[in-house]
Amino acid sequence: MNDAPRLDGLVPEALAPKTRKIVLDGYELDVDIGFHDFEVGNPQRLSVTVEVWLDAASFPSSDDATHAWDYDFLRSGIRDLAAGRRFNLQET
Repeated sequence: MNDAPRLDGLVPEALAPKTRKIVLDGYELDVDIGFHDFEVGNPQRLSVTVEVWLDAASFPSSDDATHAWDYDFLRSGIRDLAAGRRFNLQET
């Protein structure tokens, strides 16, 4: 017997979300950034926030951990990008 509540049909299809947002907030890392002489070669702590928007086709098909977003992949991508080169400006 399955006692889990059934939620199917509670939200009409027209009102169901078409996108979902995943947020990695406040990921801190040291980055060699800045163009002043005192900044070059002296990494500074940056706090990075990333929003990933998923369309309905990317929604997980179940609540199973195998369908979860891989936050380690996201973090390692940010870390690799920051370590891959020196930045003069945070805008670049």
